[in-house]
Amino acid sequence: MANKIFINKKNALENMNKISQELLFYLECPFLHNKFCSSSYQELIYDNSLSSYDYMMALSTKCMNEVNEIPDTKNVLMPIGDNLIKHKDEIISRISDAYRYSDGMFYKEYKFLSEIEESLKKYDYKLSVDEILPGKIGIPVNPSIGYMADTFKQLNGYYVKLSKITNNIFTYKDNKERYFWELLRRYRTSRVTWRRYFFLNKEKRVFVKLKNSINRGDIKASHGLFDRYLSLNNINIAYLYLILDDVLNDDYMLCAWIYKRGIKEVSQFVDNKEYTTYWRKAIKDSGKTNYERYNKV
Repeated sequence: MANKIFINKKNALENMNKISQELLFYLECPFLHNKFCSSSYQELIYDNSLSSYDYMMALSTKCMNEVNEIPDTKNVLMPIGDNLIKHKDEIISRISDAYRYSDGMFYKEYKFLSEIEESLKKYDYKLSVDEILPGKIGIPVNPSIGYMADTFKQLNGYYVKLSKITNNIFTYKDNKERYFWELLRRYRTSRVTWRRYFFLNKEKRVFVKLKNSINRGDIKASHGLFDRYLSLNNINIAYLYLILDDVLNDDYMLCAWIYKRGIKEVSQFVDNKEYTTYWRKAIKDSGKTNYERYNKV
């Protein structure tokens, strides 16, 4: 019986994690510039920093779908109805799946999911144009969807609470790569404890602590952990893209990188990021001497 409850709990958490991901995609729809890219507002959504006004301003430039009868809709308003419907349907489907494992859920979790479902079903996601009289078409005066702002803000709060529920080590223990990225995403300014990363390999443990130290502004810890990370064998150097701006703006870390990995590797990173000639010159002017001076070698 206990084993069944544990399995149901695990399955419910996995579904809630999927719901959390889809809810994030739903919430960033108002901030998309086109339907083929992600927005730059995910951090603000994570922190629940966006107000109803922010959502209203973003949604005021969006509509549910293009309607030929409404002049200039295509040039002024971006249709996001299809995206909203796709994510809404996936969330509701996942909520139904989670209900199947209610034995592994607390009542507050069950109630919480039902509130998300209710909010998502509040609106009609198709803009209808009806023939109200023979030859007369009824169209909305304002086809934008700024009226949904309060609901988006409410769902943003649900998303943050849901993220806290799904921030459970057992949710990811079978997928350590996924858990690694979740740690980087969730622990941006708060200190990450060893219990959260103890089962990751050494490289990922050090990088999680390094990224967390940089985010918290702990310069001394960042320098030590950066040295330690570069000294490890067979590291995934591509992770450095996640902290590249911080490294290039820190003389110690830049010089340490050149000293330990070589000017060629550093230059390739800068070229790939299309940085200005200022940084290319700074890299050429830096080197072993500066690193040794920092370390008093």
